[in-house]
Amino acid sequence: TIPVVTATALGLATTYILTKTIHKYGVSGTLRYIWEGDHLPPHIRDAVNLLDDIEFKSLPKEKKKMRKVETVIQVAKLNSVDHDDDDHDDNDDGGGIWKEEE
Repeated sequence: TIPVVTATALGLATTYILTKTIHKYGVSGTLRYIWEGDHLPPHIRDAVNLLDDIEFKSLPKEKKKMRKVETVIQVAKLNSVDHDDDDHDDNDDGGGIWKEEE
């Protein structure tokens, strides 16, 4: 009886696993997964790999460039506030508003 119980359990587990993979990948995807180890067709796998390369190689470079641009913008904003009074004369006494009468 132990071999019968083992065979039944193995059959149920196999049926469950196949049902889940067929539901997830479809029949052709499941067969491809079983025989090739990948549920995606080769041309789609190549495209996915290309997207992964872009995500892990190109995007960090672009993010770094964006951070540099943001830093330059912040510095420009700060410099524009700091140098806002540069158009006025350093000896300016406030336009004479508080100037004492002589």
